[in-house]
Amino acid sequence: IYSNYGLRVKAEQIEGELDDNFKLNHDGKSYFFKVYPTNTDLEFVAFQSDILDHLKTFDKTPKNILTNKKTSFASFIDDKNSVRYFRMNEWIDGILWSSVNPIDSELREKLGYVSARLVEKLKETKHNYSRSNFSWDLTNFLWTENHYDKINLKKEHCLVIKSLIDNFKNKKKEFEKLRKSLIHNDLNDNNIILSKG
Repeated sequence: IYSNYGLRVKAEQIEGELDDNFKLNHDGKSYFFKVYPTNTDLEFVAFQSDILDHLKTFDKTPKNILTNKKTSFASFIDDKNSVRYFRMNEWIDGILWSSVNPIDSELREKLGYVSARLVEKLKETKHNYSRSNFSWDLTNFLWTENHYDKINLKKEHCLVIKSLIDNFKNKKKEFEKLRKSLIHNDLNDNNIILSKG
């Protein structure tokens, strides 16, 4: 952190599915620091950084913190001789949606409004990065066809899922002709931060 950002920090590891994530503290200010796993595609790192650069006028997303070399991400070689990319962002202070109880209709309405504004901002993005086999991309959900029956569901629920999959397959050509846009794709209750007020 010091050699790339000139900051002497105290680091606290925070949970992440694939990445190594940290909350950094320096002189009463906090930052979010992400280290990508080995073999992360450089284009993907650039894509995520570019998206945050594009959203810097959107007041609900963190801003990139530039390195000493004025880049939004950089890399290092780890102890296994692998390239690891990293980036730093502003820390957004607050509480996770998942820890709020009760969640009332006013809060849901605000979430809908902010989410819609985010989608509108993402529409302006010209970046065309695509991960064709990314299983969390909702347009690639057909991989679930070989797995949904392994979940302990009632027969009628399995039939509903099968019917949705069949309908999508039947309309796939029409779907491919539709215009596309970037979406967040992971607005879950552990990715939404509310102000403490």
